[in-house]
This record gives sequence, structure tokens and C-alpha cells, in this order.
Amino acid sequence: MLTCIVIDDEFGAIEVLSGFVERTPYLQLKETFRDSVEAVAFLQKEKVDLIFLDINMPNLSGMQFLDALKDPPMVIFCTAYKEFALESYDKNAIDYLLKPIEFERFLKATTKAMNSIEKKENAIPDSKNEDDSIVIKSGNKMHVLKFSEILFLEKQKHYVNFQTTKGSFLSRMNMNEITNFLPNEKFVRIHRSFIIALDQIEVIQSYQVLIGKYKIPIGASYREGFFKLFNPTGS
Repeated sequence: MLTCIVIDDEFGAIEVLSGFVERTPYLQLKETFRDSVEAVAFLQKEKVDLIFLDINMPNLSGMQFLDALKDPPMVIFCTAYKEFALESYDKNAIDYLLKPIEFERFLKATTKAMNSIEKKENAIPDSKNEDDSIVIKSGNKMHVLKFSEILFLEKQKHYVNFQTTKGSFLSRMNMNEITNFLPNEKFVRIHRSFIIALDQIEVIQSYQVLIGKYKIPIGASYREGFFKLFNPTGS
């Protein structure tokens, strides 16, 4: 669970971001601020993992705010201005979100933050890819699933079942939401209810693929696109 605060001088922006945080199972909102100076005072007493930070604010801009902190937590900039993007990465920002912010884009940014803190806690050395996993909530626990462990995903009503090499994990998500977090070169949707890991395929048949003991159907509307990924030789 990541604790966070929202700092933005616009009430509407705070309302949107607060709503997004409430919808995200691994985030906990500690406080919101329309005045960045008040946020500095708060952080002198309280510790949080993540800040959603506007840049163009009165009294103390987002950049000045970060400079005022001795040991700032992770930050995701939320702004209507593109021109600060380069400077934001000099501040080691996790991400840079342009308003109006879509929930799917918000989730992608916060997943980066969750992955970042998980890697620090687990002290993974020499990681070649910072985006090699996904964080999901299953029951009352958070799980970090490496992409290399995932066999396939199956839609089950309002949930998605992650079938992996170490077991299955049911998470309250939808398939369209999931596709934003899976690398296209590793995963493909072959049915309205199934997304499979390409490197886990053992056999491809006309209307299904075999992954271990599992038979995954290929939906009619997905067949052409799926078979274009392959250039089989022989008979």
C-alpha cells in the first residue's frame, strides 16, 4: 500500500485525483492541499510514499516545492503544461501526466511507482528492466507478478484471473484496463476472455492454443490478427 497526498491549487483537479486514488486498491490518500506551503509543513511531520503534484501554483511552484524538501518522496507531476516535462525528469519524477488525466493513464503511472518501491524493498540488484512486472491486488494482499511468470489471463465476470507458474490470482480488474500494463511484444489477446503470454505457447491449433495443460480458445474476431504474428513453415 502506497500512502499519498495531492497538491493542486484547482479544486476540480483535486477532486478528480482523489477519486482516482479511491478507485486504486494499492493507494491510500492521506491529505490534499491547494497551498504547496501548507504541504511542506505537513511533510515535515508526516511521511508519505508518493505525491501527485501540480507545477504551476501560486506562492510556491511544484519545482520550488520539491527543492524545499530535504528528502522528497516519489512524485508524479499532474499538469496542463507540456513544457515542464524535461525539467520534471531532472527531479527524478516517476511520471508526468497531462491534464485532463484519464484513469487508465493514472493507473499506468501509479503502477510504475508501486513497482519502484517493491524493487527497493526487495533490493533487486542489476535489474535490466524496471517494467518487468505488474502489481495486482488479490483478496487483501498485493502481489508482484513478473511478466515471465504469467501464462495467461482470463476474464471472469468483474474479475481477471492471472494464471501463473506459481498459481492463480484473482483481481478485480477488466481486460481493457489490463492491456495498458502488459507489453505488446509479450502478450496478445486471442479471445474476448483471454490474453496469453506469447513465449508460453506450446502448440498452436486452428481454434485453440495449448499452454501446458490449458487449452485456450482463439476467438473468431481475433484469429486473423493472431495468425499474422506467425510465419509458420512446413505443413
